[in-house]
Amino acid sequence: MNSRILSSAIPLATALVTTTAWAEPVTLRFSDEWKTQGTLYLFLPTSTVGTSTVAGTSADVDMDLQDALELLDFSLSGRVESWRNDFGVIFDANYFGISGENTKTAGTGPLGADLDAEVKVAQSWIGLLAGYRVASGVNANGKAYSFDVQGGVRYNSITQDIDVSGPARDESLGGTEDWWEPVIAARGTWEIDEDWTFAAMVDAGGFGAGGNELSWSTTLGFDWSFSDSTSMVFGYRYYSIDFEDDASDGTFGYAFEQHGPFIGLTYAFN
Repeated sequence: MNSRILSSAIPLATALVTTTAWAEPVTLRFSDEWKTQGTLYLFLPTSTVGTSTVAGTSADVDMDLQDALELLDFSLSGRVESWRNDFGVIFDANYFGISGENTKTAGTGPLGADLDAEVKVAQSWIGLLAGYRVASGVNANGKAYSFDVQGGVRYNSITQDIDVSGPARDESLGGTEDWWEPVIAARGTWEIDEDWTFAAMVDAGGFGAGGNELSWSTTLGFDWSFSDSTSMVFGYRYYSIDFEDDASDGTFGYAFEQHGPFIGLTYAFN
């Protein structure tokens, strides 16, 4: 397959809208009973920059938010946390899919022929982590704070499919790579007043597992409680991943950096 055609097709649909978010106030609640809340959220990357590799051919990617939204098929993310005293259990899930089409002319003059490339990209994961609150208390202004650490495992799946069709040509490249990896995280949460909370979090995963050399993110966010059980979360985050593995048709890889705002809704079940 002409590498120029592949290189022009990859950027059409390469964007990793992946996210780690949290329900901040649950970490400030201390009880002998389990307290649970869940969050649905959306990450809106204003910049996605990096390199995508399919079938051994790499292409540089530079996308803004408008590019990603134009290619979006479906996106859904959620996180559920349950805490009892200083111990927590966290379930995290994410799915994001985009697609696009491109047409290139191969050859020149009367020998030229149009080749159509259809690109589909999807990323999903399911994570299960345990949390432990290492410090908590009340500051000089009487506002609560806490620091917790987390660790666990995450199942990942990334798909890059490129279908090329044209005169006397019908070819499929790429595929799906999936793997398990360890994940660690640390978070600080500070009460601002009875309605507002601020949190900062950093997490990292991969460490060479399944071809993921390292993925990590840092997130700064606010939680605004507008009822006894419901609050809005929003803020800004940075995400980076460096993944590469050998596939049947050549190297399959992602190396990306993203940053942008996120927004979500949290509900406390008890």
